Amino acid sequence: MSPESTSDVYAKATERLRDTLKWFLTSLAAVGALLIAGLSLSNIGEASGGRLVAVMVGFGIALAAVIGAAIACAIVLGVGVNLSIYNLPTKPDVTREISKDTALMKAVGEDGISSLPGQLTGAVENQLQAFKSYQAEPQDEARKSAYRAKNLQVIHLNNVTNTVVRMATYQLVRRRFVTASILVAGLAVVSGIGIFIFAWGANSPDDDVANVPVIVETPTDVEVRLNQGGRGRLQGELGNDCVADVIPAVVLEDPGAGRYRIAVASTDVCSAALVDIGPGEVPSHSL
Repeated sequence: MSPESTSDVYAKATERLRDTLKWFLTSLAAVGALLIAGLSLSNIGEASGGRLVAVMVGFGIALAAVIGAAIACAIVLGVGVNLSIYNLPTKPDVTREISKDTALMKAVGEDGISSLPGQLTGAVENQLQAFKSYQAEPQDEARKSAYRAKNLQVIHLNNVTNTVVRMATYQLVRRRFVTASILVAGLAVVSGIGIFIFAWGANSPDDDVANVPVIVETPTDVEVRLNQGGRGRLQGELGNDCVADVIPAVVLEDPGAGRYRIAVASTDVCSAALVDIGPGEVPSHSL
């Protein structure tokens, strides 16, 4: 495989890694937008005490995790952007992978990758000198051939150095990509925990809603649904056979605080009775 084709392979591989990171960033932006939307649409105004603290802490944890993951992706996207043969990393883990390409190393020469900057600089200087010599005597075929040879040498070294730089860029991006992927996965778990805490604090359970008394105009025909506690306390007045899920009744008095005085109508299984029921005996919104 020629240095040019090798260079293209590594350039495309690096671009695929960058595209994956861009997809990560887009997904993180969507999660952040959902968090902001959840903050405005949830029942935060009804949260108080520990639940309000949970809302604030959960939202902070989730948002910080999303921002941290986005920063990690952005940092990796910037890796290798300004890399050149003159600032190529000399870390063994980068150069070792490049050195495994025998065809490329043959093109680099016996002095190795570290000699490429000097080789390229020298070749460009020789090219310039040959060009000046050729300009002085344009009809001189020897000078023309010398200039062409120096020009081809520069083109060859440019192809070699571009391949080396692209391979080094890929190695750097790939290593940072693996690290960033692990970090993003961990922060995603942290963000999920934060969202769970946020959702728990922002959404009160049904038991909290059940404690809100129903305001009833009196007298009003209603259907009463007693829970197990209310049914057990009123069994004697309503009759042992009164096990209906829905009992027709009339609210005679609503003193407040979720307490009601009702008149239960006589049915085939329930006896007529005048009873007082409390908030713990009637399920939410049953009246």
